[in-house]
Amino acid sequence: MIPFPVNGLVPYLGQVVPVQSCMQRAPHGFTYCVHTRLPDRTLVVHAAVPHAVLLASIGAVAHYAVGQTLVLHGRYALEVGMRKWSFRKGTVIYSLNRPGAKMGAKVFTQEELFRAVDADDVPDTYARAGRNDIERTY
Repeated sequence: MIPFPVNGLVPYLGQVVPVQSCMQRAPHGFTYCVHTRLPDRTLVVHAAVPHAVLLASIGAVAHYAVGQTLVLHGRYALEVGMRKWSFRKGTVIYSLNRPGAKMGAKVFTQEELFRAVDADDVPDTYARAGRNDIERTY
């Protein structure tokens, strides 16, 4: 098992926060220290968050699954070929290509996909967002 990078952004308790430190422990593999904020901006230190908890949080944040077909801008059917967490951006990165195609994949962040996909399952925050430069790639 490879540990998450220190200072890498991870989702935890509804926030995307940096990993402050990493410790190797026998029962959990790795444990991490992360800091979150309460609504009144009070700092909360979580000193021993297990690797599995952060991994499950990353999986819960990912909205689309590998193999799922998405319709972008109401015209282009593309299949999710790969998804991974970006510790630099603090979001899920998707690689989309035409069904059955082996080359020519386009890479999108989850937020870009929310703006590009016209679907009922897109969270309201992103459904109201305006279109951006991504439309011109197709």
